[in-house]
Amino acid sequence: IGELTSLRSLALSANRLTGTVPSAIGELTSLRSLDLSHNRVCKSKADGSATSDDACKYRPDSYVWTGISGMIPAALGELTSLRSLDLSANNLTGTVPALPFGQYREGGCCLGGSSYRYNHFACPLPPHAKDCQFYDDDGNQKPGIVCDK
Repeated sequence: IGELTSLRSLALSANRLTGTVPSAIGELTSLRSLDLSHNRVCKSKADGSATSDDACKYRPDSYVWTGISGMIPAALGELTSLRSLDLSANNLTGTVPALPFGQYREGGCCLGGSSYRYNHFACPLPPHAKDCQFYDDDGNQKPGIVCDK
């Protein structure tokens, strides 16, 4: 995928993707929009069959979230053309690397936006997009931790 250097938009939302985000995405130097959202799927621990989201919410002893997992590669910070990033509703962990959103401002607000909601990111959440109109990090708080916005 890293050889697609003229690619401007990559939308892989709701495809039930699993595994990690490849660091080669950081080589997509023309990328303006990246949407990897909603690849999270609730599955039975017993047989791996997909089921409703409520099963994972209310019966975590028997069901588990799967989807895109692991940490976001630091190479995404190299995407200086990136204007919009949606990583919501996956199974991502760790910290969110510094991303170049801050350099794209118009009238004091970022162009595009970012969404990290419904993952398992650690605090502190990134300062780079918090002034943006469409910044969203709901659903990342771990028990006992509150991330400031």
